[in-house]
Amino acid sequence: MTLYEFNRLTKEEQISTVWSKGVFIDNHISETETLNCYAIDMFFEELLYDVDKNKIVKVRSFKSGHLLDKNSPNFKIEYLARNTFNFKIFCKR
Repeated sequence: MTLYEFNRLTKEEQISTVWSKGVFIDNHISETETLNCYAIDMFFEELLYDVDKNKIVKVRSFKSGHLLDKNSPNFKIEYLARNTFNFKIFCKR
């Protein structure tokens, strides 16, 4: 699946795809929200879960940029090692 194909899905389809195909990378937990980061093929997704509403309120997908930079220090090396393309990108940083 490409990032373009993922972005064309409805929010519900995106969430379902992340559950079925995504590899969990990392999360951030605060009092009001939980942000989980996943990878599918050559792109990443963030699922924003609102604790008060008890539901996923936002899905963000990306390949690079600010969202990747803020998450990358915490990425699990196991995923990066399995995904040679992304592993090479991080080694160049």
